[in-house]
Amino acid sequence: MTARLDALLTEICKPLRSLVRSRVSPTLGLDADEIEQEVRMKLWRVLERENTIVHPPSYLHRAVMSVIVDHIRKLRRAPEPLSDDCAVSDNADAQTRCAQLGGLIARALAQLPERRRRPVALHLQGFDLAQIAIMEKQSEATVRNLVYRGLDELKATLQQWGASYD
Repeated sequence: MTARLDALLTEICKPLRSLVRSRVSPTLGLDADEIEQEVRMKLWRVLERENTIVHPPSYLHRAVMSVIVDHIRKLRRAPEPLSDDCAVSDNADAQTRCAQLGGLIARALAQLPERRRRPVALHLQGFDLAQIAIMEKQSEATVRNLVYRGLDELKATLQQWGASYD
């Protein structure tokens, strides 16, 4: 098995690197070396189960695209912080502003109707719409409407109170 894997990797080394570099742009936030490594691992797993890969160039292209899509999905699922200013900082003024804004958001969130409050709170915690739909036992379309309407209400309330959240 090791000899077959070595032979396959030797055959596809340059095409793999070229294909990954042509498909991974720096703006996607992906690491080309990590993509290459994961494709190599995929090849190894396939060769463990099967004796050969019938058409290596075609398989290579599908594997690279599959790994890239998986990485993009992972990046999209990762929750983003509310603001860079709210990160741990030595600046007491920034920490105070963040704490005040957090308190205002909590108060505004409490004023939302219950039907919208929980989906919006989950959304603000970084859950995506599909995850919220599962937790709330509702369709994704319903959750999308609840979240977006709830966020609009939340923003309007914060603006009425004079909060600056940009």
